[in-house]
This record gives sequence, structure tokens and C-alpha cells, in this order.
Amino acid sequence: MKKPAEEIKILIIEDDQPKREEMVEILRDKGIKLSNVFTAGYAEKGIEILENELPDIVLLDLKIPYNEESISIKTENSNKVIREVERLNAIRNLENLSTGIIIISASVADEGVRNNYKHTPEVVDFFDKDEIAINKEKFISDLFKKIQQTIERDFKHECKIELKEIRNTKLSRLKKIHQNLYERITIDLLEQFEKLNNKNANISHIAESIIGLSGRIVEDIINLIEDDAYELVATDRADNYRSVREKLTFLTGRSYDYDKKNYTKIGNSIFSRKSAHYATLAYKLRSEALHSKEGDSKNDKIFVNSRYTIEDAAISINLIMPLIQEFIEYKKNK
Repeated sequence: MKKPAEEIKILIIEDDQPKREEMVEILRDKGIKLSNVFTAGYAEKGIEILENELPDIVLLDLKIPYNEESISIKTENSNKVIREVERLNAIRNLENLSTGIIIISASVADEGVRNNYKHTPEVVDFFDKDEIAINKEKFISDLFKKIQQTIERDFKHECKIELKEIRNTKLSRLKKIHQNLYERITIDLLEQFEKLNNKNANISHIAESIIGLSGRIVEDIINLIEDDAYELVATDRADNYRSVREKLTFLTGRSYDYDKKNYTKIGNSIFSRKSAHYATLAYKLRSEALHSKEGDSKNDKIFVNSRYTIEDAAISINLIMPLIQEFIEYKKNK
């Protein structure tokens, strides 16, 4: 079933303001609600909108600056946007949702440029933005056909875990920094995951336990930083999802204004926005797996039923790994 135009969310990332405004007008004239159209003139802002709004489509110029102060316009910056879409799609595989990228750039006339993205499934097509001036009506018609095709696509991502790599490289330093947390991750979490491949394993039960423990590790790390503690907090009471999200946002050096719906810088960051965002999603999975009830009809429900899979467990572990790595760096440099 085609998604109605008024429901489609589109992000335009283009450093040329007149061209951004022209694209907004095109979308408006085709029935896209302006409240569902987001714009960014540089990669950093585009990535922030991606994480907050999870659009269906990104219309991406290839040569853009990284941030507002940057004067360097490079393809490398748009590639950072593409990598962020790839990561978010891997996470959102749980929700059967995905973001597609349509590159609109003068650079796409070069066949070599197109070949750079032939193995990137998120990049679904290329449009030469100079074509708008040559035949605007055809450009708009072709673009909207591709937009509709894109939102109907189903990107498939495998969510695998290389346990040996995690133990040998990602967690080796944690053993010296915090033994209890190290054991919780390697014994309680990763050894539980290995059990999923055993014959006659109760996959749903073990996966649910892993999802819950992954979210709990997010709480542990928050508490260890807030209290500068060297013992894991032993409370059985889980923090609520909004509280965990606010704490993680604070640890990125920002606060969120729910009335104005924007972020304010409040200080230095301990975690990157990306690792905090993933950890928040991991905690959201925990909250639903452990606390949602059968028949719950909430619109933001992620799991379609209570039969949790190996992939669900793998996603939860992958989501918390960036936070663990940055926690290790924090403790190492403190």
C-alpha cells in the first residue's frame, strides 16, 4: 500500500539556500506537509535531524560542509550522513522501517561518482540538480515516482555479533578499569547470548533476558559516572525511559526543551550523541520487553509480539557497545 503524501517525512541536506528553498516549494506543491519537511545546510545538522525525526527520505547533495563554521565542502561529509542512515536503518529493522537516500547533486553526472555507491542499498537513485532548470516538470515527476518506490522498499540488515572480537578488542581494557562491569558484560550478557545457539534453547526467554540486561547496563554506566562509584548499583527498581533519555542527553552536554522541541548546549560532553542515542534505544527495548503487557496497543510499540528472537538480542548488544567503549575511554582518561 502506498504511503499518503501527507505522511511522508523528508529531510533535505543542501548547502545552497536558494536550492533548499526551491526543493521545499516542490515538495509542498506535491502535497507534502511542510511540518514533515526538514532542512539542513550541513552534515552535522542533517545527522541531528536524522536521529530526532527518522525521515522516510533524505534528499542529499554530495558536496556539503560538515558544520556551520566549516568552509570546506567535501563528499566526505555527505558520506558521514550516509553512514548514519545505514546505522539507523540497522536499528530500525526491528520496526520494519527504513530511510532511503536520493542523491540530488551536479556531481552525479560523473559515472565514477555513481559507482562509489553501487553497494550502498540506502542510496536508491541519483538526480542531477541542474536538470531542474532544463526540464523542471519531468524532474519533479521522476523524483516523486522514486520517492514512492523508496518508501515501499524494505532494507534488510543482518545484525550479527562477533563475540570473539568484542572480548578481545572492545572489552579488554574494561577488565582493569571496572571488574564488576566487565563480568556483567562478558559473563552475564555475552555468555547468555552464546546459549541462544545451543540445541533446545528457549530462545525467546533468553533473548528477553539479554534485552533487559542490555538496558540495565546503560543504567549501570549512567550511575557509575554520576556517582563516580566503583560498585554496581544493586537496586531492583528500573529508571523510567524518559529519565534515562534525559540523563544520557545531559551526558552529551545538552538538555532538551520539550516545549520548544530543541536542544540547548549546557556544558562539556562525556558521550557522543551517537552512542547516547543508541543507548537510549537499547533502554527503550528493555522497557518494552520487560514492562509492556500483552495486547498493548501503543503506537510506539517496537516488538510485534512477546516472542523475542536472536536478532532482537543481537541488536540490543550492538546498541550498547558504543556507550561501553566511550565509558572505557572516560575512565581511562579521568
